[in-house]
Amino acid sequence: MFTILNATRLAVMQVGVITIGVLGAGLCRKMYTLGGRQPPLLTGLVADYGFIGLILPLAWIAMAVLIYRKEVSDTVKSMMFVSGIAFVAIMVLFFVIIDFSPWF
Repeated sequence: MFTILNATRLAVMQVGVITIGVLGAGLCRKMYTLGGRQPPLLTGLVADYGFIGLILPLAWIAMAVLIYRKEVSDTVKSMMFVSGIAFVAIMVLFFVIIDFSPWF
């Protein structure tokens, strides 16, 4: 069910996933540097510039509100909501790979 409240909750989850992922990348980089090793390049980039990823939930919620207010079918609204869920899942997978792959 696509409502503004649900879309807002989903955007907050997106922000939370990005925040935890960036903090995890920073922790991973810190553990590498304490051990005197060079962290993987992608981990360092996410730790340094991952905050820029917060633009993505902002863009998603803006698009969701625009679609919610237009006269479009419920299918389009549902697809927008599903795209937000897919965005969360993809970001979780991305950050798990970035944060945990250096340990294995």
